Amino acid sequence: DSVSLRVLSTRTEQQRVMRLGTRRLIALGVTPPRKAMERMVGNDARLALARLQLGTVEALVDDCVTAALDQLIRVHSGPAWDEAAFVALRDAVRSDLADAAEALVKTAALIAASAGRITSRLDTFRAAAFATTVDDVNRQLRWLVNPGFVTATGAQRLADVLRYTRAIEARLDKLTGDAARDAARTATIGRLQDDVDDLLLAGAPALRHEVMAVRWMVEELRVSVFAQSVKAAGPVSESRIRKELARLRQPFR
Repeated sequence: DSVSLRVLSTRTEQQRVMRLGTRRLIALGVTPPRKAMERMVGNDARLALARLQLGTVEALVDDCVTAALDQLIRVHSGPAWDEAAFVALRDAVRSDLADAAEALVKTAALIAASAGRITSRLDTFRAAAFATTVDDVNRQLRWLVNPGFVTATGAQRLADVLRYTRAIEARLDKLTGDAARDAARTATIGRLQDDVDDLLLAGAPALRHEVMAVRWMVEELRVSVFAQSVKAAGPVSESRIRKELARLRQPFR
């Protein structure tokens, strides 16, 4: 129920912590309509939250409020570095918070419901021919939809996550007649994903944002490869991703 002041050793760390501290300080002074937002979460999403162990409806709403605060602090040029700027920032965020958080709750509920449908359908693909795809989808889903996924993803990209889960559903629609081809494509995607994840683990904090951008490119490639009907957000290919990975590895050589 409070924030504190600390001296930090780098400007990068200072800026990261200042954003979090400003968010917490504003959160202590605003009261969005959480109960009304909880009622926006339908039964399908509620069942999925339980099935996927994503937490309670209240936790999902809190996650959406936190993500909305992040978004609005950025939109209104935060964080603030003096009292007058903080008051102006807090008032601007407070006026926009309910609408921004409600929009995120609606999208997050759709994502949860979609993820619930996916896990239910995966249980029906029991033949050995589907094992590679089932493992891949489970891995993808764990990365996209997990406790706190709204804040971790960020408000600006949450609609993309809904598109990705819908792309998984489209992928499963045609899996029965396409298992061998799907498995072959999965191997290529899996190698790319492993390389990006390795770079995330090894990378310097200053490069994390750029590496994460490549990680999202892998999700767009999945849409392009497995669910063309859903449509990727832009041109993407394995070679383009490999080129970005090579560029980002340069500081480590």
